[in-house]
Amino acid sequence: GKPQKPSAQRPIRQPAAAQPLWDLELVDKFVKAADSLDEVSRKRVYNFGNRLMLGNLPLPSPPGGHLWERAAMVSKVPGDDQISIVWWVDLDSESGKQCLVAYGLSADEAEVDSLLKQAHAHLRIFSDEYLVRALERSGRLPCGRYLPMVFNLSGLELRRRRGQGAEREE
Repeated sequence: GKPQKPSAQRPIRQPAAAQPLWDLELVDKFVKAADSLDEVSRKRVYNFGNRLMLGNLPLPSPPGGHLWERAAMVSKVPGDDQISIVWWVDLDSESGKQCLVAYGLSADEAEVDSLLKQAHAHLRIFSDEYLVRALERSGRLPCGRYLPMVFNLSGLELRRRRGQGAEREE
């Protein structure tokens, strides 16, 4: 008989490993604390960081209070509810792109409170205009993940002026 044409087949596609959407800066105190954890806990912490980088971000707390207080987030590490991570969304000074900052972590509640106060003190130096942009969430993908936003920072006052009160958001 006639030679048969091979049937057209779709190429087999391997599911692509999820590519990080967000950049993540690890502050030295975060790295030191993570390095001191046992292997299982350290892996859970870094898995949580990877989830954040993939855009799985919790929403900031609802309006009310100071913007710099809302900007700092405390998240429990999934699978290890003893460990909390203090982190926030920042803006890259060159590109204006939102990025993540992992500031610190601890299993001790008093230390987490101290880390949060330190984060507030750091974030308090930034202008309200800057913090509003850092707090904004948009570009939500159908899978529920958030894309980092990019802002034009030219003309934006990044730091709070001396004597300028930290405005409360209503």
